[in-house]
Amino acid sequence: MQREVGCECWFTSSGKMIPLMIKVKDEDGEIRVIRHIEIHSQVQRQVVGMPSVEFDCTLKVLEQDIRAKLIYYQTENKWLLLFS
Repeated sequence: MQREVGCECWFTSSGKMIPLMIKVKDEDGEIRVIRHIEIHSQVQRQVVGMPSVEFDCTLKVLEQDIRAKLIYYQTENKWLLLFS
């Protein structure tokens, strides 16, 4: 499953990206805020010529751990969340 999301992200002085919070619309149309994000890895990619940053992470949603990929498309300034 794939969802467009809003993401609050912190950039360190060395340019490292650290996602702090995600807002995603659930199946009922409600916007959920996810603040517990555990990042396992971060990879720079080129997807169809577009630069992106892919985060392999675990999100805590309603006391449940969910493994997902959070992807930032730099050219489009767009965030996507892919659930495993």
